[in-house]
Parts: sequence; structure tokens; C-alpha cells
Amino acid sequence: MVVEAVTSEVGEQAGKLIGAAGMSTDQAVDAMVAATALAQEGPVVIVTSDVPHLTALTAGHERIQVVHVDKITPIAPSRRGRLREPAYLIRSHPR
Repeated sequence: MVVEAVTSEVGEQAGKLIGAAGMSTDQAVDAMVAATALAQEGPVVIVTSDVPHLTALTAGHERIQVVHVDKITPIAPSRRGRLREPAYLIRSHPR
């Protein structure tokens, strides 16, 4: 697993995404996830339990796909056999 730092560029992009989506700063973490996804090269899948907010934040960016955590096969299942929520996974697809 790679943990990405929140740089000033990612923070600024997150603020722009919040403004473009007409959201409040309550969505700052989702916006940082979306901004991090946009900073990646190629197609990206965001796996989350918060599809509506992340879909709104990435609207117009066709290479970003937002998928609900229940729609994927678990990578690291919990005792109940599914990913723990809230779960954010940003995965770049190989080209």
C-alpha cells in the first residue's frame, strides 16, 4: 500500500473541486481523495462507501471511476467478509 501525502497542490485542487461541486468544507477529506485521484496518471478507480460525494467531486473527469465498496471483491476482508467502511482505495489501472 502506498500512502500519498496531502501536498499544497492537492489541497488547492481539493478546494477547487469543493467549489465546483457546490459542496461545503465538510467534504474536505472526500475532496482530497478526489484530488489525489486526479493527480494520478491514466484511469483511476476510487472504491468508497460515499459514492454520491466522490462522484460529484470527480464529475467531468471520465478517467475517474467511483465504485461502491459493496460492488467489489474484498481485498482484505473483515470478519464479516467485506471491507471495513469507510474505505477509500485509489487504484490506477495499468495502461
